[in-house]
Amino acid sequence: MRVLPVERAEASETALRLVDAGSGHPVAIDPGYREPLRVVVEPRCDEADEPAYETEAGAAPGAAGAEDVAVDDAAASGLADAELTGLRARLVGDVLARTAELFGGQALVGVVRSGGRGDGLEARATALGVRPAAVVGDGADVTEALGGKPEVHVTGARGGDAEAEYGIVLRVGVVHAPGGARSTDAGAAGRGPSSDIARRGPSFDAVAVVAGDEPGADDPLALRLALLSRPYYQLIELTPDVLAEARHSLERWRREVAGWARAPSKPMCAEVLAEALGGLRADLFVPAVLDGLRRLVEDPGLPDGSRFETAAHLDRVLALDLVREVGRDASAAPREPAP
Repeated sequence: MRVLPVERAEASETALRLVDAGSGHPVAIDPGYREPLRVVVEPRCDEADEPAYETEAGAAPGAAGAEDVAVDDAAASGLADAELTGLRARLVGDVLARTAELFGGQALVGVVRSGGRGDGLEARATALGVRPAAVVGDGADVTEALGGKPEVHVTGARGGDAEAEYGIVLRVGVVHAPGGARSTDAGAAGRGPSSDIARRGPSFDAVAVVAGDEPGADDPLALRLALLSRPYYQLIELTPDVLAEARHSLERWRREVAGWARAPSKPMCAEVLAEALGGLRADLFVPAVLDGLRRLVEDPGLPDGSRFETAAHLDRVLALDLVREVGRDASAAPREPAP
């Protein structure tokens, strides 16, 4: 990995600008430079550790002009929220690795065991389309197996010694499922407004969705989509309605992609692609990629062949299996090659 000056990153089509949670400043990296990008994921989510801090946008805690506001993080919504936040950290590491590959680089991902739940986390992550980690183990073992000090540290924790051990820190926002204890965690420091989540409604076990134990939950990729729907550093309130909306969106997008696949192949939609990739380059802003998919569906002026090629390309990062329905309709005409 090579760290680039910001001015050079602006001129690069492959550089990623990641905001380091430790400093609050963007760091530009080229993930395709000579050797793989080494990423360590620490799924641990603090439940009663240090308080989270919220600052004005763009200001690091303790920096000049920053107004630090302590946020009560003591209850942090219980085990379900901790597991879901750990899954989200694992997912962010997966998206980062896929993004590096999309821009011509390589990535190695290692996972630091958290509370002895490493194997269970990996099984659930696999259900969400997360690629297997290169190594799962203790911190020192992970560093050795990755072949050097990791350059990016993805975590749900709120600070500690680990941040000094690695390079860029990406701190994911808490995932809150209804039925948990009260939490006012706003996500990563300086990255979003606070949200007072009160105890409400019947208990909802979102983790069961991943295992396929929730009634009617036959597609865990709906949970992947729900977790990708907001910037990684913001809190997500994961309700049954949010999951139902994600499931509906997946079904619609897959139907559309299957229809587009019948048309002759065309070049990808340059404008949609540029906006989506620009979002990924700007601190892994995956909502820009999802907006690109919506535009493919809603813009009547785009050729179906271009829609298909663009959606398939973006799915290399999203990993939502958007081509699942292609070819399942026996009456559908085969897809024609480009003229």
